[in-house]
Amino acid sequence: MNRSTVARLTALLASATLCGSLAAAPLQVTTTADEYDGTCDSHCSLRDAVAAANQASGITHVFLPGGVYRLTRPSLPDANGFPGDEDDNLDGDLDVHGELVLQGQGEQNTRIIAEAGSRLLEVHPGARLVAVRMTLEGGRTAGTGGALENHGEALVREVLFSDNQAITPHSISSPPPVAEAFAWGQGGAIANYGTLQVHSSLFNRNIADALYWNDNIARGGAIFNRGDLVVRDSEFTRNSANDQGDRGYGGALYNQGTADVARSLFDRNNVNEMGSGAALLNSGGSLKLSNSSLSNSLYNGPLEITDAEPATATLIHVTATGSVANRGAMTVRNSLFVGSVDPYDIDVPTDCSTGGAGSSFTARGLLTSTPGGSCQADLYEDSERVFTHLLYPLADNGGRSRTYALRPGSLALDAGVGSCSGHDQRRVARPRDGDEDGMARCDLGAFER
Repeated sequence: MNRSTVARLTALLASATLCGSLAAAPLQVTTTADEYDGTCDSHCSLRDAVAAANQASGITHVFLPGGVYRLTRPSLPDANGFPGDEDDNLDGDLDVHGELVLQGQGEQNTRIIAEAGSRLLEVHPGARLVAVRMTLEGGRTAGTGGALENHGEALVREVLFSDNQAITPHSISSPPPVAEAFAWGQGGAIANYGTLQVHSSLFNRNIADALYWNDNIARGGAIFNRGDLVVRDSEFTRNSANDQGDRGYGGALYNQGTADVARSLFDRNNVNEMGSGAALLNSGGSLKLSNSSLSNSLYNGPLEITDAEPATATLIHVTATGSVANRGAMTVRNSLFVGSVDPYDIDVPTDCSTGGAGSSFTARGLLTSTPGGSCQADLYEDSERVFTHLLYPLADNGGRSRTYALRPGSLALDAGVGSCSGHDQRRVARPRDGDEDGMARCDLGAFER
């Protein structure tokens, strides 16, 4: 994400936080009903406020009082009988064409819910959106991005994305054209084609669901990214990607662009048995993952890097209690890949595998429980001792997301190689003297003891 984009989004965020001078007179939504007359005066719906922002010059700041805002204006069907997607903010999702700041009163107090089988928000090319302190829930699209489809610049902070879906239309008599095979069922919560920042947010039970037409594959249970993505201090739980081919790619995040993820947790996300990347799948994109934790999943390991060019991944201080598979170019530093077993043979650990034409794997400061595997590591801990001698179970140890704390005497304590990041997943400063030998060195993984 380039500096000018960051500056623009920061200016919008400053407006949201401080009601600064950049913003025009703020608008106050006065009704939770999904009504529309195109004006925002003493009677102003959320849809009216978005329309006013689209017509304004500069940043429009919209305050949403506590309440449940239900989008009830159904989208008209298109020529194939599928739910339509008009772009004038008249029905279905809210169409953002200007510079809009939506500020709620907290995830539990301000909820925007789709009740007409539509997406919630669409940011069009050239537009900018900041959404702060709210829940986006129940979005359902026949295309991409169940809650939010972004083609412009967007920033979300303290937003709960819950129970959103991107699905392929159920119409056997009129399946999507071959040219649109991958335009359906991508990004259960968000489909990003522009620039997107996600801060201090939670993604829970979002679904990408693709029917098995024209080899369509569900991708990105929570986020489908083909643009520039930054994620900080967020949590992804129980998201999934699945299709009729018993597959699904990227249960939480499918990346085909540039993704920079830090201080975040991926827990119990899933794809179907023949799928890939239960939490993250990096396919032809560039992924940086740091100070983050990934839990094991039912059928597949949480992280996979495909051989699609030019798939690259850099992992720094990552704790993965599930298998990591690399068929691209992966660089790992001061991380833990432990506690994973073959779902069909629980006596076989499968922490890490690498291989394939053109693949490369480089690691410094890696601990696994699979000696002799294809991923060379510096330290090994027996798989049966991972949760008795190395790690505590996933728990709230402070910070925005849960972590795997290191046990006293853990092999990961003060075992960092070379330079380490300045903090851990909880923002606790590194390094600390975890083994109490009088020398402070950083620990392996996302948690600094």
